Amino acid sequence: MQIVLLAWFVLDLTDSPFLVALVAFFGMAPSFLLGMIGGWLADRVNKRKLMIFSGFLGLFIALMMLVAISFFAVHFWYGYIVIFAVGFATAITNPSRRSLYIELLGPKGVTNGAALDGVGMQSSKMLGPIVAGGLIAFFGIQGGYFVVSFLYFIGLILIYRIRFPNHQNLFISNDRYQILNNIKEGLVYALSNKVIFSTLLITIVMNMLYFPFQPMVPVIARDVLQVGPFLMGILFASEGFGAVLGSLLIASRSSIIFQGRYYILGSFFAASGLLFFGVSNSYILAYFALLIAGIGVSGFATMQSTIVLITARENVRGRALGVITLGIGTQPIGALIIGALASFQGPVFAVTLHSTLAIILVSLVAILFRKLWGRISVDNVQK
Repeated sequence: MQIVLLAWFVLDLTDSPFLVALVAFFGMAPSFLLGMIGGWLADRVNKRKLMIFSGFLGLFIALMMLVAISFFAVHFWYGYIVIFAVGFATAITNPSRRSLYIELLGPKGVTNGAALDGVGMQSSKMLGPIVAGGLIAFFGIQGGYFVVSFLYFIGLILIYRIRFPNHQNLFISNDRYQILNNIKEGLVYALSNKVIFSTLLITIVMNMLYFPFQPMVPVIARDVLQVGPFLMGILFASEGFGAVLGSLLIASRSSIIFQGRYYILGSFFAASGLLFFGVSNSYILAYFALLIAGIGVSGFATMQSTIVLITARENVRGRALGVITLGIGTQPIGALIIGALASFQGPVFAVTLHSTLAIILVSLVAILFRKLWGRISVDNVQK
């Protein structure tokens, strides 16, 4: 929801596709800077306290944005500060949140748990843009941030009510100053495991070439498809709608053995849907193109963490997820590139080029790392 609010906020004030793309840059930069730290925290600290801290930070920054745009002079860079803070909270908690799948459900339930979590996440991606577009159209950005603040408050209440498992971390060090060595251990482990490494490569491809398109949706909606904020919100939501459908389908499966195939094919279909979106001159065609892309995203997003959780040894699981978060953090690079391309060659060219490269590179990884196509097994090797 906030990506839609802030992308439109910056676009309305600057009329610059590049400055709009910087919303994604600042939102994902913390994942690159702090992804491994988040993984270390997942192996080390109380997950409940970490998630409560994240919720309070989100609530505070949302309230500050609401006050700033309501009572003070409005500047486009407000959006960058807000989205950076949101990205910071996400970067330090994402590995902890994902590691709860296997702690709560065990190895056999992790795929379905990740899929159900995906349903929740993608439902917010579906409903959030529609709500954001409607709020912008009728109440402005202020109305949007009033709702965002309320949702953070509700989220905090829910976190307080969750019963977290009494899980004793296997990663225990007597030396608090060995953080860098512990992070290095997780990085070396992830890079030496071919399944996790290939998962990381596709993560980097998707985050550099697929996901940076999102801030371009308001630009294409307004300048190419010539629609207002409400229809822009519905268009933005189509990807989330497709992802919900795909996640529900995955969650309904009693057993999924070849998680890597879902991951590869999901990435391929997501990039293909984005390509069709980029070349669509019709609002209806653009909507269905993003719907297809969203179905593909469900396979990518659900299996990304599932593969790592199943494959990684328990004592490095959080840090392995931190490596994936580091890969997610490459998205700012893609955001800068797509923003620059959109400014000089137009948003259609930028989205089309990115999606084409994503299709090629995902296919290349799938060919080079055949092990990802096979049955994923737990790494029981102790080091």
